[in-house]
Amino acid sequence: MLILIPSLFVFSSLGALLRVLVKEVFEAQTLLNLPRFVMIFLCGVIYPISAMPDVLRYLAYALPLTYTVSGLRQAFSPISQSTVVFIDFFALVGLSLLFTFVAIKMLLNKFE
Repeated sequence: MLILIPSLFVFSSLGALLRVLVKEVFEAQTLLNLPRFVMIFLCGVIYPISAMPDVLRYLAYALPLTYTVSGLRQAFSPISQSTVVFIDFFALVGLSLLFTFVAIKMLLNKFE
């Protein structure tokens, strides 16, 4: 629960942020496919982050799904490190707040 709930918030806020960037809902659905596609391959599910080149590794750590995957792996691991889970938790909360505040700021700018 420590990882799942912040993950729900971070992906909802990311969707809200990307929705503010476009005028039509159809455009938002198309725009959301790009980060979703990138996150699937760079978050560490298919290919380990430690084996990626430096540029891709830095990009992977900027994506919220990386912290969700890492936190869930630690939560289900028999040798779990609680500090890693808390780092993932705080990263997800931070990204959620960042996406939410940027989306609110952009939405307010649209109505001015």
